Amino acid sequence: RKIDVEWDTGTQEIRHHIKVKVVCVDESGLLVKMSRVFTDQGVNISQAQIPKTRDKKAICIFEVDVTNLDELRNVMKQMEGVEGVISVERV
Repeated sequence: RKIDVEWDTGTQEIRHHIKVKVVCVDESGLLVKMSRVFTDQGVNISQAQIPKTRDKKAICIFEVDVTNLDELRNVMKQMEGVEGVISVERV
């Protein structure tokens, strides 16, 4: 007896938990701008740690959920364009 089967290719996307480090100047309103970059790209922030340095910078570690490498690259590129952001890297 034969049974027809097929792989489950449902519409649910697999999300990858990634850490992104953003070094920026420590100024009011910048966190809102950075959060908007993630939101506009449909990327969820699951956690954020933002300690300040003595030289008036902030080191932001965002834990985010992305579907693929292209989505991550796009978010990082958009983040680099935010005024006050010094560097962006995956950690």
